[in-house]
Amino acid sequence: MKLGEVSEWLMVPLIAALNDEYPGVNDAAAKALGKVGAPALKPLIVALKHKNYAVREGAAEALGKIGNIGAVEPLTAIIDDEYTSVGRAAARGLKRIVENNAASIAPDSLYMLANLQDVIRVRWAESNCANEPDEELHSTVDCLQVRQLARQELIRCGLEA
Repeated sequence: MKLGEVSEWLMVPLIAALNDEYPGVNDAAAKALGKVGAPALKPLIVALKHKNYAVREGAAEALGKIGNIGAVEPLTAIIDDEYTSVGRAAARGLKRIVENNAASIAPDSLYMLANLQDVIRVRWAESNCANEPDEELHSTVDCLQVRQLARQELIRCGLEA
């Protein structure tokens, strides 16, 4: 095991730590699970529904780093989270997954990603009145890039976007 890597045998305590009463602990657990890789996919997807926004954000970041296409629909579901930092993490994760795995994503998921306009409109509206407009703009751009990549893959496959 290399320095900085987390072994699969640590998954059990890390999954338990997702529900720790101290927010910093469960956020760190979500990020550490991301280092486990694909075996941590299911607990991280479950963590996207956690009551603590920092856990949802950490799980979204970790899922993006893992890059497994199984995270596409769950990340899409939280892109409009009440906490914009969670939506930003989901948008970045989706962008990374689609950039690296577009050919492996099912057409239904590609159609869903190609039609993110409602979320993009909401993000754009928020960017004009949020405290961090640059961050919101980056999230919007990430969503637009995800849409474009999904549409390109649909066209490549001979399907209408």
